[in-house]
Amino acid sequence: MHKGYIFYISLIFYSSIISVPVIERHTINSMADMQEFITPSTLAIFDIDDTLIHDMDRGTMTFIEPTITPSVFKKVKNKAWGTLGLTARNTNYDYQLFTLNQLTHHNLTFTPFFDDSEKSTSCILLNDRNKAFYNNGVIFVKGTNKGNALEAFLEHLPEIPETIVFVDDKRYNIDNVFSEFKNNSKFAGLKKIILCDYPYVEEHHI
Repeated sequence: MHKGYIFYISLIFYSSIISVPVIERHTINSMADMQEFITPSTLAIFDIDDTLIHDMDRGTMTFIEPTITPSVFKKVKNKAWGTLGLTARNTNYDYQLFTLNQLTHHNLTFTPFFDDSEKSTSCILLNDRNKAFYNNGVIFVKGTNKGNALEAFLEHLPEIPETIVFVDDKRYNIDNVFSEFKNNSKFAGLKKIILCDYPYVEEHHI
């Protein structure tokens, strides 16, 4: 038997024992290509600044690569199980409202996950020093770890999607989110996490 074939079989066997996620890597030419990874069982999660928008002065928006334009976002939203914003913007309530109005003005609105008005605008308490706030489809974290905030948010949902797609322009945010879900000990229904740090896309089967 060919040595390379033996090595390949051994690698599969070893990976199954230690539960290493299966990784598929892709390179996309445009953020519009992210639509290919969206299914009706996907929760699509987007950073805001430099992912959905280039917001130089917090007052105006421009849509240039590699941002996801409103038309592409609409197609993703119509196809996905749900959409969620996950931003490092300030958690101050007035600034939350400013951000939501800014997004609405440009037809970038996320899935309303809760009918209860108290949950629609609520604090996700991680600990005494680290907090994140959910407000009508957007999680505001400021300096809090995005992976921790997302995990805390998902614990409030009555059901969990099969796939999470997370798009962010900062590699450390990508890594923080993946580190929270790579062992998938809490969310039995979650089967795959797809991470996009443009132009690279990683599919992790967990």
